[in-house]
Order: sequence, then structure tokens, then C-alpha cells
Amino acid sequence: SNGIDFSANSNAAGMTSEVLDDYEEGSWSPGLETSNGNGSYTLYQTQGEYIKIGSMVHFRCFCGLSAITTYGTGWLRVTGLPYAGNAGGWGQYACSVWSNSLTSITAGCSGLVNESGNKIDLYINSTTGSNRLIPNNLTNNAAFYICGTYHVLGY
Repeated sequence: SNGIDFSANSNAAGMTSEVLDDYEEGSWSPGLETSNGNGSYTLYQTQGEYIKIGSMVHFRCFCGLSAITTYGTGWLRVTGLPYAGNAGGWGQYACSVWSNSLTSITAGCSGLVNESGNKIDLYINSTTGSNRLIPNNLTNNAAFYICGTYHVLGY
């Protein structure tokens, strides 16, 4: 097998591999959509970067909204992650979200990398829990900074 072999190091219980077999750095283009696919948004700036080390992807992105043509229905999500998240019971991964210019938000936002997909579902937080971020929470100058780590599908 190709990669960097770390077998000279001591093993932890449950260890399944000592070979680092993948490393990649790159960029990606985040977008914004509704779960029903019927929203239409103009983004003035988008930027995404990632580092993939083995089966883990570390990412960050920015999405800045300049216009809302159609709010749409369902919930909001960021699209375009460079790899699909892993499936199964551990398939969703929490990410940090900083948001600006949203309506009806009292305790910030959070995100979950979509199970078996390359999207981030957005949530609003409150003192009683989290609910999905819906299109009516957006304003024309809403913005999101998001960062996180997730496990790659099929690895």
C-alpha cells in the first residue's frame, strides 16, 4: 500500500491502520439553496477552502447574500462541499457557523454536514434547542462564515 507508514509507533487500542494514504488541499464554491430547491439567491461573494487528510476533510467557507429573488420553502443549506459526508449513524458532523443580518435569531446558528451528501444544513439555536434555518430568516445582506471537519463517504 502507498502512503506514509507509521507502524514504528506504538498502537492504540482499536487501531485499524497506520498508513496515511491521502493528502489534498483545494478550493470549492459554496452556494445557498432551500431543501425544496425553489429559492433563488444572488451571492456577492463565495469562497471555500479545504484540506483532506486521510478520510477527514477540514473546511471553511464564506457566503454573502446580496439579493433574494424568491425566498422558497423548506430549510436553508450551503451546497458544494468537495466530498460527500459519510453515511450511517455517525454520518452528520456539526460545524461552527457565524451569521450576520438574519431575522428572528436570538442565539446564533449552527450547521450539520449532510449525511451521504455534500451540503451543510443550517440551524437556528435558542434556549430551548435548535430548529432548521428557513428562508424567511434571510435578509438581502445575510452572510455566513462556516468551518468544520467531517469523515468522507466510503472511506
